[in-house]
This record gives sequence, structure tokens and C-alpha cells, in this order.
Amino acid sequence: MVEEECISSELRGILEEFARIRNAYVALKAYCEIREEAASMEKEQVGKMRENLEKLSATYLLLEKRYKSTVEKLQTETNELRKVNEELKEQCDHLRLVNVDRGGDADQSKE
Repeated sequence: MVEEECISSELRGILEEFARIRNAYVALKAYCEIREEAASMEKEQVGKMRENLEKLSATYLLLEKRYKSTVEKLQTETNELRKVNEELKEQCDHLRLVNVDRGGDADQSKE
């Protein structure tokens, strides 16, 4: 009977140890599944972020191209306006001279 109690005690200890190992295994397995799910979600988020980055990069390049084009147009218009302004100044100077000459001619004809 003592022997049976000893075996029973040893068996109980083995069963308890087995239960602890099983519980640790189940917990570790659950942890691994959760980590895999989290990694999968993170991978999905990284994929979406990459897509967004690619879209933003394309948009940025388009806007940069549009900006450069607009700057070039504005520089061209500015240069053209400067030329027109210079031409108008020359015309004004010419008209002043014509006006002075006519004013002088008018003074001479009055005499």
C-alpha cells in the first residue's frame, strides 16, 4: 500500500508537471498566434504606407513639374513685360521729342 501511495504520488507529480508543461505550451502557442497576427497586420499596414508613399511621390513629382513650368512661364512673361515697358519708354521719349519739336515750330510760326 505504501508502494501504491508512492507510485500514486509520483504519478500525481508527473501529471501535475505535464499539466504545467501543457499550460505553458498552450500559452506559448497562443502568444505565437497573436504575434503572427500582429506581424501580419503590421505587414499590411506597411504595404498600405508604401502605396501611399508611392502616390505621394508621384503627386509631388507632378506638382514639382507644374511648379517649374509655371515659374518658367512667369519668367518669360516678366521678360516680355520688361521689353514692352522698355519699348513704351522709348516711344514716350520719342513722343516728347516730337512734342518739343512741334512746340518749337508753333512758337516760330507765331512770330
